[in-house]
Amino acid sequence: MNRGGGVVQAGGHSPLDGQFEVKGTDAALDGLMDLETLYRGVEQNLNQSRRARRQAQEGDYNIEVMLGVDNSVEEFHGHEHVQMYLLTLMNIVNEIYHDDSLGAQINVVLVRIIVLDPEKSAQLIVKGNPSSSLQNVCRWAFLQQKSSTDDTEYHDHAIFLTRQEFGPTGMQGYAPVTGMCHPVRSCTLNHEDGFSSAFVVAHETGHV
Repeated sequence: MNRGGGVVQAGGHSPLDGQFEVKGTDAALDGLMDLETLYRGVEQNLNQSRRARRQAQEGDYNIEVMLGVDNSVEEFHGHEHVQMYLLTLMNIVNEIYHDDSLGAQINVVLVRIIVLDPEKSAQLIVKGNPSSSLQNVCRWAFLQQKSSTDDTEYHDHAIFLTRQEFGPTGMQGYAPVTGMCHPVRSCTLNHEDGFSSAFVVAHETGHV
């Protein structure tokens, strides 16, 4: 089933009205598209967001994603801009999975975004300890899961972004191996560092 979902942010922020599926273009991958054009593409997706649910085409695989973001990412990009940045980033991740070399049409469908407050962010990330950080993030994501698969915010996989150093210098991502179907292990921890992070997210999700 192909579902879209509203954006939810922790700390009392208003959810985005409507539902959406994140889509992208090839130009997003090679850097030829400027940010303004990327933003327009995301806005077009949001304008189409109130469509009815539809079945995925035969041969399509949808990964319904909850995106967790800690306070360090919001602080860096700014409260007013972080949502659009995250939508554009996931737009690029989705397009990476549309590459013909994969031999399948894989759609990354964003159903929920949660931005954590500083206190919770500090609890999850253990600086210099990727294993403990990933374990904390996966446990947190599991607790956010909706009880019913019919819920529009039910997710198959959780992606977590932080600008904190959770591992050795240069570590960009950390993920369990073959955990997509496990309720607690279907998650990835990613160091956010601009739009190039989309390739890190896609790579780490591929491990799961």
